[in-house]
Amino acid sequence: MCYCESVALPRLTLVACVAVALVAATAGCAGSAHTRPAAGTPDPNTLIDVTGSIGGIHARETQARVEHMLGPGVLISALTRHPRTGTYSLRRVSYPAAGLLVVYFRTPHRPAAVFGVFTTSPRYHTAGGLRVGSSLADARHTPGIRCYDQVQYVACQGGLGYERPVTSFTVRGGRVVRVFMVAVAD
Repeated sequence: MCYCESVALPRLTLVACVAVALVAATAGCAGSAHTRPAAGTPDPNTLIDVTGSIGGIHARETQARVEHMLGPGVLISALTRHPRTGTYSLRRVSYPAAGLLVVYFRTPHRPAAVFGVFTTSPRYHTAGGLRVGSSLADARHTPGIRCYDQVQYVACQGGLGYERPVTSFTVRGGRVVRVFMVAVAD
């Protein structure tokens, strides 16, 4: 079993662990799948779907599509690796107006696509209301969410796993402090 910050899944690939580890330390993030309303207008798409999206941004969606919805982001970091299995790159892009941080995965033969979406914004929530700021008890009582004690936090996860996106709610001090969705592939 591979353990990454807030992700504890069987058969999680090394690439997934590396990507999650790279972004796990990032605290500032948030987004939506539709064009954002003008400044000062409430965002209509604030749903977290534990099967693979936050604010309408879905796992494996292209960067071009995300930027069509959110506008251009701010590149935070980029990493390119050349392992024996092929070259790939990871890019962390912040969308401050949306409160999202998106990690894109790219190979020489495929366009950049969403690997993970992170947020620390309480505006994003599940249909049942689970969000940043919710209590551990709220997370434990949310259908489809399972919580696992880690060394310095609790990871409450939903989604399908095994080759499907997983959404994790990181709980520290009894409260959800971060939510992220990560595409998982074996």
